[in-house]
Amino acid sequence: MPGYTNGSNEPSEPLPPVASPGMFSGLRPEAILIGTLVDYLTSLPLGLILIIVLSLKNSVRFWDESSSQALDAMTATPEFMAWALVLGMMCTVFGGYVAVNKAGCRHAQHGAFVGLASLLIGFLFYLSPPPEVPLPEWYEMVGVLVAIPSGATGGWLASRIVLSAE
Repeated sequence: MPGYTNGSNEPSEPLPPVASPGMFSGLRPEAILIGTLVDYLTSLPLGLILIIVLSLKNSVRFWDESSSQALDAMTATPEFMAWALVLGMMCTVFGGYVAVNKAGCRHAQHGAFVGLASLLIGFLFYLSPPPEVPLPEWYEMVGVLVAIPSGATGGWLASRIVLSAE
């Protein structure tokens, strides 16, 4: 019968009113921290591998005195920026996925907070001295816009995989 919470015909206490949880309730900070660490600890080696692969493709000679200028020019190419953006997004998706597996609840929120934490760390790098070859503003803006949705996507994927496994 409607209103009964124990599944029998006997009345019991009424259900409490539905209250929407706050944005931070139920979040596990350690899961977000682990997901953010995973994001950055996968981004760094993959970024180095990308630089090595593209420098070999473009015949950049590391032993040459002009190799620094050649690497700067290579990192300013659309090919490098596209690959770096895709790899960065994939690492944030993976970080969100790991955070949700650690937390076990609030899937999209945990993933989104991994994206937010990664974005905040990125802003700290932005405050450091600028690189010799600055990135285009559109590229930096795209990176900012995709960080949180990438983390949330990782959380969503984790929820789909966990729910389909049960």
